[in-house]
Amino acid sequence: MDIFSAHIKFFKYIAIHARRNDDFIAYCNGLPKEDCFPSIATYSRRIGEIQEETRGRLGITPQHVMVLSDERDPAWWDSIREVGWYTPDHVAEETVNKYGKW
Repeated sequence: MDIFSAHIKFFKYIAIHARRNDDFIAYCNGLPKEDCFPSIATYSRRIGEIQEETRGRLGITPQHVMVLSDERDPAWWDSIREVGWYTPDHVAEETVNKYGKW
C-alpha cells in the first residue's frame, strides 16, 4: 500500500479554523466584524476552489467541511450549520473536561 492509498480516507474532509475573536479584530482598523472577516459566501467559494483543486490533483472531491472557530455568536454558528458544514459539539465531547479550558 502506498502513502496515498493509506491516507485517502482523510481527503474526504476540509477543515477550517476561522479566527473571529478579539485577537484578530485588532487588524480590522475599526471596521465592523461583518465587514472585516470573511463571509459564509466567501468561505463557500474558497471551499469550492479547494474541492476543485483536490479533484484535479488527486481525483478526490472532499465533501465534508468541519469548521472550528473562536466565534461566540450563536447566530454565526447557526449559519455554518445551515450550509451543511459540521461543527464540534464541545458539550457532548466533554472538551473542557478532557483537555482543560483554553
